[in-house]
Amino acid sequence: MLYEAAFHFSITTLFYSLLYVLVNHVIFEFDFIFVNYLKYLFISILIVLFEYVLREALIKKKVEKENNSKLFVKTRNKILTVDFDDIALFHSRQGIVSILLKNSKTKWITQFNSLKEIENILPPANFFKVNRQYIVHRDAVQIVEKDVNRKLTVHLDSSLNNGHPSEIKISRYNSRNFKKWLNGLPEIA
Repeated sequence: MLYEAAFHFSITTLFYSLLYVLVNHVIFEFDFIFVNYLKYLFISILIVLFEYVLREALIKKKVEKENNSKLFVKTRNKILTVDFDDIALFHSRQGIVSILLKNSKTKWITQFNSLKEIENILPPANFFKVNRQYIVHRDAVQIVEKDVNRKLTVHLDSSLNNGHPSEIKISRYNSRNFKKWLNGLPEIA
């Protein structure tokens, strides 16, 4: 990769140098001034470096996005890969975080100590931290009801009732963000 970048850098710099000479001397018939040439060469080097950094950042972001569709979960003596779409919810209790899967009704205890550790890994379009104990997947939400004092009650998919309550309360402070997330709008910080 480094050799490709050096080769690309050399070819592009040579191209910009020839372009400078061609435009200034052949087309406009200006005198060759070495200081102006160095300025032009320096600007062309900056352009090439900017292009290289931008390309590397886009490649890195693409690789992260491709690798970000799965979660690696360490459970007891195994490391499992779980697709984000297979996860129904995360539940935290007394420093132990467990995952409940949608289809298999399987509950796994993870290596995570809090939901805060997982929150930054998850895609925000699909997961929402409804309170200190639960992060739910959009597909796990079946019904949302208004409760007293602007609170919300979220009824989960009935097939997920595997030791978890079928409804989760959302505070009035978090209910506005939850409604926006459910409607596909960005969250308010």
